Amino acid sequence: MTDGDLSFKQIIQWIAGTIAVIITLIIPAVYFYANHDSLEDKSRVIGSYVASDLSEYVFLNSNTWEYQEARIASIIERQIDIDIYKIFLKTSEDNVLYTNEPPIKKPFLSISEPVYDAGTIVATLELHTSLEPIFLNSLVFFCVAIAIGLIIYFTLYRVPMNALDNATKHLRDAQEELREEVLSKERALKNAHDLSIRLRELAMHDILTGLPNRSMYNDRLSQALLMANRQKSLLAVVMMDLNRFKDINDSLGHHIGDEVLIQVADRLVSSLRKTDTVARLGGDEFALVLHINGKENAINVCGHLSHILTAPIDLQDHGIQLTTAGSFGIAYFPDDGVDSSTLLQRADIAMYAAKKTSTNITVYDEKIDTHSAEKMRLINDLGQAIVNGELYLVYQPKISFATNQVIGVEALIRWQHPIDGFVSPGAFIPLAEEQEVIHPLTEWVIETALEQLHNWLKDDIKLQVSINISGMNLRDNILHHKIAIAMTKWQTDPGSLILEVTESAMIDNPENAVMILKELGDQGIKLSIDDFGTGHASLSQLKSFSFDELKWVATWLRVFISANQ
Repeated sequence: MTDGDLSFKQIIQWIAGTIAVIITLIIPAVYFYANHDSLEDKSRVIGSYVASDLSEYVFLNSNTWEYQEARIASIIERQIDIDIYKIFLKTSEDNVLYTNEPPIKKPFLSISEPVYDAGTIVATLELHTSLEPIFLNSLVFFCVAIAIGLIIYFTLYRVPMNALDNATKHLRDAQEELREEVLSKERALKNAHDLSIRLRELAMHDILTGLPNRSMYNDRLSQALLMANRQKSLLAVVMMDLNRFKDINDSLGHHIGDEVLIQVADRLVSSLRKTDTVARLGGDEFALVLHINGKENAINVCGHLSHILTAPIDLQDHGIQLTTAGSFGIAYFPDDGVDSSTLLQRADIAMYAAKKTSTNITVYDEKIDTHSAEKMRLINDLGQAIVNGELYLVYQPKISFATNQVIGVEALIRWQHPIDGFVSPGAFIPLAEEQEVIHPLTEWVIETALEQLHNWLKDDIKLQVSINISGMNLRDNILHHKIAIAMTKWQTDPGSLILEVTESAMIDNPENAVMILKELGDQGIKLSIDDFGTGHASLSQLKSFSFDELKWVATWLRVFISANQ
């Protein structure tokens, strides 16, 4: 072997050795730094998102957030794996508000992210995670790299270029995989964060109007009560619903009702301060939280809102203009209650009382509370009375002046309450109409009266039976179907059934009343106007109604008799 060959061999060996050493060191080094950077980036992303959520929460609860450890823990642990990270949340005074139990083995990676309140750093979120797994994996890579280096050292002088290409390709693929893994995890974290924000938004807002829903309203009301209690200030809780909104849904459809609710929500939001809260609790029911200096402020605000709601609602896509109005019930903190449920309940009671006032605004008072509680008890009991057989009918005879014979009867409902005893129809019929219990009540009366008529007919007693129906029944577009089914069941001659409707019930909603009464008359059922003279209609106004009988109110009969004398 010549000196040249030895020199070449030494050069090759030197190159092979140098490359082997480099390969031996670079592989674990690349692995370590790539994974270290990946872990650091991942930790910063997580820390940034959590710090952002904490900043948002601190901003919304700037005076109380330091004392709400459970809520802070929930925000942190929802997004950070507490088994991997040692977490510290420290205030600007270095007080630890939150930390978790697991110790972290050294060496460890540390990152910190500031938590802001209106641009001011109020706390620091620190994340610590162990680098031990990366070191152990790097050691494994180092051992692998030694083996690779030995192979390269012994084979490089034969296939130097191939060995170099393979090593380069291997390193490039490893880096690309690591980069893709980091990018994939970053995308997953971002998607999870975006989804979390969207779900939180849906969970706390009404889908139709975009207003806070009942859950967010309760949360804001609780926070407002804490602040008002701490500052010894007044707070008004207001319940509001739209008058006759059910008529809009029933006559025009729910899609029109939805558009009305959207426009009403926009008007309420645009008329209130940003510090106040308006929420949709469901249906046409809205709730407000008003920060006020005096009780008259709440009444003035409700008066303003009542005024803006009376402006016509223009539904251009449907070529319709609607007018509506709201009823407002007000309860004050601390005079009417110191907790959310009590204030909401009493504002709701005041709202139902407001429906009977000309201003549509009522402030809670114990007197209306007692009355409302008794009313609700009667309404609930009335629903059970239909099922439990507490109702019965009495039949008042109708005698012909010409023959002095009984020609028919009028079915009158009575209620024998198991505790209160006899309950006057004048006490429970208006409640039934107000809460729409009148529909099943009327169906029960018709069914029971026709059954009695059927039994009399079997005993060869032929009579007509008169049944009073409410103005609310004239809004039931399938009333004639229900009566037809009952007449078929009890084999009733339509001419033996007389339905009595008051004058005021017909002129309250004349278009619908004409349609319903015509359908009943077409079935052969006789119709009677009851208590004529108590309303505001004249005979000329009633020309559009087809009826068989007119029952004058007793007051007018006394006038006629006196005039004849």
